[in-house]
Amino acid sequence: LIKKLTTNNNHSPQSIMLQLGSRRGFLLKEDGELMTFDSCVCLNSSGEKTIYCISNRGFCENAPKVIWPIREDGLTDLDGVKALIQGMISKSLSKVNLNVYAVIQPQLTNVEIKAIKDSIDSIDYVKLSSIIFKPIAAAIGIGLDMNRILPPIYIVDIHCITRGHYTCNSPFQYGINLTTIIEGRIYESNWFCADEDDVIQKVLPRIQFPQPSLYIIGNCDDIYLYCKHFNETGRCAAIVPDNPDCIALLGLKKMAVDERYKGYFTPKDTI
Repeated sequence: LIKKLTTNNNHSPQSIMLQLGSRRGFLLKEDGELMTFDSCVCLNSSGEKTIYCISNRGFCENAPKVIWPIREDGLTDLDGVKALIQGMISKSLSKVNLNVYAVIQPQLTNVEIKAIKDSIDSIDYVKLSSIIFKPIAAAIGIGLDMNRILPPIYIVDIHCITRGHYTCNSPFQYGINLTTIIEGRIYESNWFCADEDDVIQKVLPRIQFPQPSLYIIGNCDDIYLYCKHFNETGRCAAIVPDNPDCIALLGLKKMAVDERYKGYFTPKDTI
């Protein structure tokens, strides 16, 4: 037992990168393995107690209720978020001396950000936790040097909200998080909805600078089509980077080991 405790205490910290989303969450392990999770939580009852649990890429069998505790613009169930975070982290390589880096949307309130950090820190084998806003991590994952003075850039984060059945008359719906980054800092970030025919019309009026660069990320294949449509307007230069689903995790991995980005993990930048 003494030998085991000594080994654990001397164990080098391992790092994991966590991305929380309204429909999917991602976990990037130190060895490069990427795990995908549905952002749903199953609720079961044991007497008067409600038990939260997750299942990787699927629903729990015989669960009387399933909830989605994360929205694009906020959290709906803090206990559900805690269960989701702890369930994802439990899939990590190591149960000792674990460093957790997490990306979140800028729309979260200070209370919600604190709830996420507390959920991570409550795990006894987590030794360090750091949180940063997703658009910044995405920009660094794309390869932009945030320490240089760049022209204003836009991170357009597009998510499929609903996909209508062929019998439905309603159009497809998208949730869009549009973030303006100026001189390496978030200048403005807004979340809004758009029908499939209104994505371009909803985004362009919110762009304040001439001939900007748009970097389009998200979790649906349609972003490539909208990238083409943005470029056809002649008002911007639109790009879809490699790995648009989890580009923020790649940026976060760079930030965790590069001293140039340590300033982004200070309290004023994370909350």
